Amino acid sequence: MEVTKVYMDLQEWVKKWNVWKLESDAFKKPIELKIHYDNTEIAQVDQKISDIHKILEQKELVIKDLQEQIEKLKDKQEHLLEWYMNAMNHITELADQNGEQYDLINELNKKIWNQNNTIENMSGVILHSEHKLDEIEKKITKQPMVFNDKSFVSGNEWVILNIIDIPDGEYIVISKFTVWEHNEYVNNADEILFDKVHVENWYDIRYQLEWNWTELDTPTATIFYNLVFIPC
Repeated sequence: MEVTKVYMDLQEWVKKWNVWKLESDAFKKPIELKIHYDNTEIAQVDQKISDIHKILEQKELVIKDLQEQIEKLKDKQEHLLEWYMNAMNHITELADQNGEQYDLINELNKKIWNQNNTIENMSGVILHSEHKLDEIEKKITKQPMVFNDKSFVSGNEWVILNIIDIPDGEYIVISKFTVWEHNEYVNNADEILFDKVHVENWYDIRYQLEWNWTELDTPTATIFYNLVFIPC
């Protein structure tokens, strides 16, 4: 993958009467990102997608086989229960003749208990396989996300410009911050940042105004931000 072009609008400033004033309107195209994939990378992605589909097909066959086995076990369990009821009726009739019915009942109960455990274990395997399939499908369907807005900032402490709800996972984040209207105490310049982050539940956009004045001076500015989240 190669980033072939990054474009951002520049703002013109003119000094008049010792006061800096913004002469241009807000940018219309804040950032333009062009990413080029060569044929080798495209072939690798296609091969990975093909491999994933093969894995999904194999998992579906395994789940289908397990479900068929469960159905067979359920049928066997029904026959076993029917046999158990018939045996119980017969044991009741012979209760006065011998005391072996208790051993037979215990044996039947043991078989039923083992059968139920087998069905529960196979159900757990199916649920685990379905969970893995859901995770694979989520990774395949993830798409890049773009967020942009503006926020007014006052003071030189770190502030949260916004809190974004996005799916959990690893992302490459391209952040562009543009300083628009501000007073003379602000030293910040426009900047673009690249970072790799792990997101859980949300992502908060943080920013801090820089200044070199006295504690009585308060920097203020309107900050435009554009963020691109690329799943990785």
